[in-house]
Formats: sequence, C-alpha cells, structure tokens
Amino acid sequence: MLIDSRKLPIDEVINAEVCIVGAAPAGITLARELIGHQAKLTNHWSKIDICSVKRSQLVFAEEFASAGLGKLQIELDGDRPVASLSTHHNMGTTRMLHDPKQGVVDANCQVHGISNLFITGSSVFPTGGYANPTLTIVALAIRLADHLKAELF
Repeated sequence: MLIDSRKLPIDEVINAEVCIVGAAPAGITLARELIGHQAKLTNHWSKIDICSVKRSQLVFAEEFASAGLGKLQIELDGDRPVASLSTHHNMGTTRMLHDPKQGVVDANCQVHGISNLFITGSSVFPTGGYANPTLTIVALAIRLADHLKAELF
C-alpha cells in the first residue's frame, strides 16, 4: 500500500496494539482453593517486554522518517512505553505447561491437581504472538469442548 505523505494529518496519533508475554512472573495471583477467594490482576512489564516495545517503536520511527512520512514522537513514562490497559491482551497468566511448578494448566487446559476445573483463553498461552489472539482462543475452546465431550460421553 502506498501512502501519500502530503495527505496525512498533522499531529496524528498512531496507536499500536501490544501483545506481550515476557519472562516475568504471571500477572494474576490465584489461591489453590478458589471458593471465597478473588483473583488479583497486576500489570507487570518485564525488562524484555520494555526492550521489545521500545525497539519496535524505534523501528517504526526510523521507517517513518526514511519514507518521508514525518517524525514519530515516542511517549515514555520514565523508561517504560506509555500504554493503555485497553490495548493489552492479558496472556500467559495461567500458562499451559506440563510441570505444575511452572504452569497452571496441563495440555488439556485442566488446572493441575484439580479434577473438575478447566481454563481456556489467552491466559494459557506460554508465549504471545504479534496478532490478535481471538482465533487461537476459539480453537482452544473447541479443542477443550471436544476433550470434555470425549471424557463425559
């Protein structure tokens, strides 16, 4: 797609969606006995997350400048990129891993050690991708439904 830079608005804001799952600890704290307890969501960016987003912003700025589209001003809050929570896909907070010490659910999305509790969604992703996770979430939900149907019927 070609862009005519003469037709771009001045001082236009460009928002980018960020889907990150860094090496940081999970952002949700859960009790093993779930009845009567609430999940606590915290937004934590690891050093890898911060470096990845900052590098991406620099690449965008360099490409905009080299294409003659203008200067991209990058907002930072201290050393962290400015981001709205509405642009995040919270992923990796109940990670799928075989080892219960490293993950929350097994390959069938069953919570380790609890026979009748399953979780599906982007929270079970061990890593994130570059695109919206909706289709992968749907595929996981269908896969879990098939597994439960086979187990129950």
